Amino acid sequence: MSLPIPSSSQAPIDPKQLQAMDAPLIALTQQCGGDLRRVLFAFFSFLHRRTDFYLVPHPDDKTSSMGFREGDAEKLLIAAFRQFPLRRIPKGGPAGSAS
Repeated sequence: MSLPIPSSSQAPIDPKQLQAMDAPLIALTQQCGGDLRRVLFAFFSFLHRRTDFYLVPHPDDKTSSMGFREGDAEKLLIAAFRQFPLRRIPKGGPAGSAS
């Protein structure tokens, strides 16, 4: 499988589609008690159980359209993560914080 690399210069999903995806993602986050580690575990468990994200084709199979070459899934993950800048928490905490 060829490796699609996310691009920060071109939104891969329409903003309206992103907003539509917020509700199920918020619901998942709530089901996980707001613990993002559990959200990520559930997401990667889904990828492992229900997709070819964790499949690596046999080295002798040059025609397989399933899975990723070894290391490519990780590259895709890092590229997706790096599309969004880190945000520094302002001194004194987030805006509107009571602390």
